[in-house]
Amino acid sequence: MSHCDTPADAGHCHAQDDDHGHHVVSWKLLTAIFGVLMVLTIMTVAAIQIDLGSLNIVIAMAIAVVKGSLVVYYFMHLKWDRAFHALCILLAIAFVGIMIGYTLIDTDQFKSNIHAADVAAKRAATK
Repeated sequence: MSHCDTPADAGHCHAQDDDHGHHVVSWKLLTAIFGVLMVLTIMTVAAIQIDLGSLNIVIAMAIAVVKGSLVVYYFMHLKWDRAFHALCILLAIAFVGIMIGYTLIDTDQFKSNIHAADVAAKRAATK
């Protein structure tokens, strides 16, 4: 008799098993998450309509992060997956965030050149 034959050892033996079963998510949960995603999309559009200056992009990005997290967590089944996979996704997101941050720092140096080109293009269009 193996050590996996008793119900008490079932969880332990499943953790060592290489054959992963697929987690089935109820349609009610998926429909609820879809509804939340639609509400967040409406919130994003509404936030853009209100002029809050540079805060608009921060609000839109925060809503996008929440929406992306919901998709990854539920629709990509990360909630029921191994912690290593969550770590890989978090590291990838952090890497993208760092690269976007470096890009924003670099574009700030050329802001005066971009503004001057925009002004020149507007003057040329009005002639």
